[in-house]
Amino acid sequence: MLIEEWQAKRLYVNKSELENALGIKLDGVKTQKFTFKRELMVELRPYCSMAYFGEVESVALLLGLNPTKFNRHKHDSYYPIYRALKSAIETGELKNSDVLYPESIDESLSIGHVELEKWAKHYGYKWELPPYNPMISSIDENHPKSDQGKDRNVEELQAKITELENQLQAQQSAANSQEVLPVSNLDENYNPTERETHLLMIDAMAKLLTNQNFNVNKYIRGKNINKKQISEDVTEHITEVLNTPETKSRSLETIRKRLDEALKLNEQAD
Repeated sequence: MLIEEWQAKRLYVNKSELENALGIKLDGVKTQKFTFKRELMVELRPYCSMAYFGEVESVALLLGLNPTKFNRHKHDSYYPIYRALKSAIETGELKNSDVLYPESIDESLSIGHVELEKWAKHYGYKWELPPYNPMISSIDENHPKSDQGKDRNVEELQAKITELENQLQAQQSAANSQEVLPVSNLDENYNPTERETHLLMIDAMAKLLTNQNFNVNKYIRGKNINKKQISEDVTEHITEVLNTPETKSRSLETIRKRLDEALKLNEQAD
């Protein structure tokens, strides 16, 4: 039986110590043998509460090593395990995980804690962390990850999209009547092509945000917004889904420019 030593001492009495204390033999008493678990390294404790791991952290944990001292260039096992993890994500074996910036110099992995733990135990890796047990063990209806919370978020996003579309339609009507409305803090007029670009971006971002596989970590880099990834996904959506013969294509540079403008206006509003 595998148990931590402090648990055994709290729940059971050592037979030899009890015999010595009583001065008698307890041969007929039922006993239980234990194999004590090794105490978790202090350096690994922060990883017990992490919901996601990067590729270096994942490989280090699978090898039973401290991720903060792990040098991937000095371990021959790193790249084979990395390829195995990437393959597991692409085939759907590792759920709630993503390959970020695939086939680029910035390619990286984002792997769910629970999924990596199951994967490690299934394939016999040296997994030192205890079972993942977040503080929010049962998600209430107000939590964004609950079904009710997701529905509420979708409704709020749809209401915001409708509000923005109404504003754009009002500006379009004004433009058609030659009453061009100026865009705050910009010297150029809000022309039809630019308005259409904004509408396409709003639709694309609404689809991304309401996708059931939406992963917010994909669009965050450190403490900043990952504008490059947002621009790439919005451009891909517009190119593959929204472009029609009568709709002019939008380049990645155009989407990135409009996204930068929107973020600057948001910063000024704050």
